[in-house]
Amino acid sequence: MVLRAKSLLQKTGNCDTKLFPQLPTFYKNILKFFQELKVLYSYDQASDLVLYNNKEIQVDQKTVYLNNWVKKGVVSIKDLLKEDGRYLSFQEFKEKFSCDTIFLQCFQIISAIPDRLRL
Repeated sequence: MVLRAKSLLQKTGNCDTKLFPQLPTFYKNILKFFQELKVLYSYDQASDLVLYNNKEIQVDQKTVYLNNWVKKGVVSIKDLLKEDGRYLSFQEFKEKFSCDTIFLQCFQIISAIPDRLRL
């Protein structure tokens, strides 16, 4: 659990601490403080946001976590983007990450990402 919190901090995610009930209070407080700092200093990270356990990226009103994608290195929104800011096609995604996934899963994740986070 501590490793997941460290990963979220390193990637400056937008996680909801309620998703980690067993996370030590120390790490919950750090995540909350970090959220406050981002708002205070208007830090716009958009495509650097972590895809997983992100309260702004939800499928069926639940945050997502795809272990097979994480293992292949798909962690942030920018991992799903081409250099020009458009999303990878399903075929491009599969070729880039050699990830065993289906079109529907890929489409759900991309559709769940608000446009403002892609920029």
